[in-house]
Amino acid sequence: MTTLVVVFIMVTAMLELSMAQETCDVSDLSPCGPAVMIRSDPTTECCSILKELRPKCFCEYLKNPVYQMYEHNARQVFKDCGLHAPTC
Repeated sequence: MTTLVVVFIMVTAMLELSMAQETCDVSDLSPCGPAVMIRSDPTTECCSILKELRPKCFCEYLKNPVYQMYEHNARQVFKDCGLHAPTC
């Protein structure tokens, strides 16, 4: 019985952890689109989003061939916002 309770607690903890991890959705970066694509100045909203962006997500986006051509611009937008771009 004790083993069953321990297993239940471990499974519950693992489920809560997996649900707490948010997924990476590139559409969350839409306020940064003009800054990345045409090199306009990033908006305050864009900088706030980049500040909260998990490094894992940035690196995940760069793995997508559709977004790879914007890597240099994206890293520059981080700098324009006074932030360090994640190292992948």
